[in-house]
Amino acid sequence: MQNAHDLLRGKLYTLRMSPAVASNPSLQTILDQIETLTAPYMVPVQGEEWIKYHLTPQETRIAYLLHTRLGKLVTRDGIMDAMWFDDPDGGAQPKTLDVVLYRVRQKIAADYKIQTVHGRGFIMHRVAEGEVQAVAA
Repeated sequence: MQNAHDLLRGKLYTLRMSPAVASNPSLQTILDQIETLTAPYMVPVQGEEWIKYHLTPQETRIAYLLHTRLGKLVTRDGIMDAMWFDDPDGGAQPKTLDVVLYRVRQKIAADYKIQTVHGRGFIMHRVAEGEVQAVAA
């Protein structure tokens, strides 16, 4: 029996592959937004592939969200909305995201790089084999 996460992931994939969506950029954008908003909740808090990095639940959700859009821009607002959309206090401050991203960068630096696109958001990249990844202190 499928759990809710697998069912939603399957439905989103089916929609994305349908000819009607494939030929309609507006529908693709809507699906991108749905995936961005649901990605942090589509993985167990300590997803197997992230356990080796010893991430907190919050760090795992952000890393997973960026990883689902590997090589693509994820806006700062998109991350803030996805992570703190249900916070009755209006969500976290932007500095909170900066601190969490700093910690994630430190922990995953051997395998991934999170590039800041100033004024827009973030892009996660795999670190190439043998590439030395410097992380700002």
